[in-house]
Amino acid sequence: MRTTLLLLLIFQLFNFSTLLSQPVSPSYFVLGPFPIAEGSDNPDQKQQKVAFDAELLDPGQLSAIKEGLGQMYQGQSYQWRSMEAKEEYVDLDAFYSAPEYVYAYAYAEIFLSADGKRLVGIGSDDAVKVWLNGELVHENFIFRAHEANQDLLELNFKKGKNTLLIKVLDAQYAWGFSINFLTVDRLPELLETAASDGMLDRAILLLEHRADPNTVCKSGLTPWQAARIKGREDMCDLLERYGARSDMAFPAPEKLVESLFKTLLRREETRRFGPGGSKREDPLPAGLRLRQYRKRHSRGARNQIPHWFDQ
Repeated sequence: MRTTLLLLLIFQLFNFSTLLSQPVSPSYFVLGPFPIAEGSDNPDQKQQKVAFDAELLDPGQLSAIKEGLGQMYQGQSYQWRSMEAKEEYVDLDAFYSAPEYVYAYAYAEIFLSADGKRLVGIGSDDAVKVWLNGELVHENFIFRAHEANQDLLELNFKKGKNTLLIKVLDAQYAWGFSINFLTVDRLPELLETAASDGMLDRAILLLEHRADPNTVCKSGLTPWQAARIKGREDMCDLLERYGARSDMAFPAPEKLVESLFKTLLRREETRRFGPGGSKREDPLPAGLRLRQYRKRHSRGARNQIPHWFDQ
């Protein structure tokens, strides 16, 4: 009983997630940055929604995009510029020297050997739109920090060339996106998060793409165990219908605490430096950074889940 309560409190403090993914494209052409509201340094949400809904170009008529190709907007010329994605994150903030209240387009061509449906994960900071072969397939007007695979889509790709256009709006601070093909081995971690959060539709999509509900994830839990700790009986029932086992042993609480600190450290460094920023900004080894983080925050963790640490 004490172990179950400790696991529940850990999950209340932290939602396990992962950055596992395979970038759809290693490079893009980008166009921008365009101001959200001309003459306004601090546009309100209504103005931002207007800019998000309107388009400066026709996504169905893009062809022969290349370096230096021009686009006129309000009497000013903008050029398509090439940029490389660092790891899986396309850092527009760094590329455009950290502007605020702007948006930009990113364009890529993807060549596939066969047509078919592919599961794609999208992460963005902030709002995002996606067109595949000129068709709008996703839009999410939202203000959030980037994490990989925040939105999941099942998209129909064709054999040969596919065109991908992404529009990303920036309110303040960090700005960028990721878009990734998700292979079967990468799905259990996402399923565990969906199970913990009670996201039934997301879980069904992952299970339909053959996510294994019995995989022991990096947290030490299976998706079923993550749902059980949170008391999500409907999620447990769903996972069992897809073959999840309910008799697997729960991990030791110490293992979950270690996972908690590792991922909280990663998230803190992401907020401070952007995705992968600690590699650029902090010369200390990862193990030493983790020990320092635990030393700074262990008292706060004990205060939040006090007597179970002492049993």
